[in-house]
Amino acid sequence: MRSFILIKMLHILKILFIHNFFWLIFGFIPFYLISSCSDLETEMQDTRSVVLKMNFNQRSSSRNSQVTAAEVSSHKTHLILALPSWEQLSSNYMNFYKSFFAVELMNPSENKVSLEIPLNTQMKIFAFIFSDEYTSDQLISGVSGVSYFGESQPFAIESNMNNLRLGITLQSSATSDGDDEGEDSTMNMDQGWNENTEPTVTFMPSNGTNDIAVNENITIKFSEAMRSIDNTILTNSNIDSHITLKLNNARGSNISFDATINTEKTTITINPNSDLFYSQTIYIAIGATLENYFDKIITESNVSFSTVIDPSLEAYYPFNGNANDESGNSYHGQLGDNVTTSKFPTKTTDRYGYEDKAFSFDGDDYIALDKYVTYNSISEITVCAWVLSTNTSNNKFIISFDRSESFRLALNDDMNTNVGWDTTDITRTTTDDLGSPNSYEDGNWHHICGWYKSSSTSDDKKIFVNGTKVAPLSSNNAHSGRNLGTNYRTRNYGFIGWGSEASSFDGNGNVHGSHYMIGKIDDVRIYGRALSDNEISALYLSEKP
Repeated sequence: MRSFILIKMLHILKILFIHNFFWLIFGFIPFYLISSCSDLETEMQDTRSVVLKMNFNQRSSSRNSQVTAAEVSSHKTHLILALPSWEQLSSNYMNFYKSFFAVELMNPSENKVSLEIPLNTQMKIFAFIFSDEYTSDQLISGVSGVSYFGESQPFAIESNMNNLRLGITLQSSATSDGDDEGEDSTMNMDQGWNENTEPTVTFMPSNGTNDIAVNENITIKFSEAMRSIDNTILTNSNIDSHITLKLNNARGSNISFDATINTEKTTITINPNSDLFYSQTIYIAIGATLENYFDKIITESNVSFSTVIDPSLEAYYPFNGNANDESGNSYHGQLGDNVTTSKFPTKTTDRYGYEDKAFSFDGDDYIALDKYVTYNSISEITVCAWVLSTNTSNNKFIISFDRSESFRLALNDDMNTNVGWDTTDITRTTTDDLGSPNSYEDGNWHHICGWYKSSSTSDDKKIFVNGTKVAPLSSNNAHSGRNLGTNYRTRNYGFIGWGSEASSFDGNGNVHGSHYMIGKIDDVRIYGRALSDNEISALYLSEKP
């Protein structure tokens, strides 16, 4: 037989009170475990005595309607039930009398009620508020006039649990107007926390993690239910404003996203509007704009993580004191002929001012690449590099796999006085020399990209400078769906800072004696696919000084 134990009333807590025309969230109910199992009588070892408290403070919503504390107090009967977790909330409280574990009436003037509930049993707390005053017998007989009702999240009290807080939001029996996107208005049940506990924040992926998939879920989890510091309930509509998502760092470019929050208000899921970018550092932060239901504000927090390397990145030369390929494919470069030092480019400062992080070319030096292209092998490609030059009087080849047989990218070449992106398709009858309208030989670092996609239905060739397309200015389908790479040679090997028709590694490297580079080159990338405009822009933004 269950006996009733009244626990000493705890100090009244401040709680949330919101009202609108269709939807009323008017009560936050802290639910505390006070006594231990050993405090109970022998026959009650399978139950726990708890105190349920309610307190109401005036708070208005963003709408015009307001409800005062006096109006709340006018609701004379508060019916509190402990029910199995499978029960489904409805406005008809009589549906639940057949299955309740415990039921009590709460005196509104005292704002408390005591319940005895079984241990290790999944349950919910249901609350029903009536405008008129009713006795237990009257309620059992059935009355009308339920004004508000609500339920907790499912929970179970374990025998070793030292404290428990249960939040209940009561809602109007009227239909919601959809402002909360159909979200459950009930709040979270938090175990092991009390009013003096600071809420914690956990990010996934965590800080400093690498090789994160570009479609990885991003979440922010809290140790307990959260709300805005102005006491606004968090919804899918307003949660975005509390989150920052950027490339690189806090000063980086914004990444567009849409965030959602679970019904328990403990987990935010961040959904970028498109996949994240490969080989990028992602910065995510949440400000000190959220609090728990004891008004404890979270600490402003942020993490950074890096996404996985683009699997289409065929070669990457960051020039970190050498010419190694850091894509993982080992298409390493060689300084000059590896013998004659005068043919070696010189280590120099990069765009960030770091020493020995770029190479300077003076016209008679180069980097030979242990990478080649073959006949009919390039259906799409993106080639990018950071380049600086002040010399406008000569050709300046950035990277070349022989224009006449495959492709080359230059600041200035024999076919274009400005940026040149020159390609030849499998027929060898069509060599297209696409050029930019402007020169970028101004003594500043620029991010230069050449782009090709044989299957493109619009422009199959493009030039990008500093993340923006600068050519073609009108529609250009240079090769009409054909792949690049002729059958003139079995292989065409590449060079950085030099023009060549080499058919072997570092072979015949001085064929184009006037086609060289005077200036600096850094961070050369070759992709085996046509990057999207947004990806190229993101690449520039992530690497710009």
